[in-house]
Amino acid sequence: MPEHAFKVKFDVEPGSITFDADRAEVNIDVQPHKPDIHAPRWEVQHYMRQKPSISFHISGEQVNRTL
Repeated sequence: MPEHAFKVKFDVEPGSITFDADRAEVNIDVQPHKPDIHAPRWEVQHYMRQKPSISFHISGEQVNRTL
């Protein structure tokens, strides 16, 4: 075991690496499916908070009657 790192000698030679890879084509098979929605007939529940109504209040003397 060396006493310290300066007593260790390294012999390094720069190198290179190359590799070849074949590119595989992607085969995507898509089959669209329309949504399957089942709603039982005559089973709709509704709730109305307030009866539909509208009211107007005119304040002041000028009313714009043009549309």
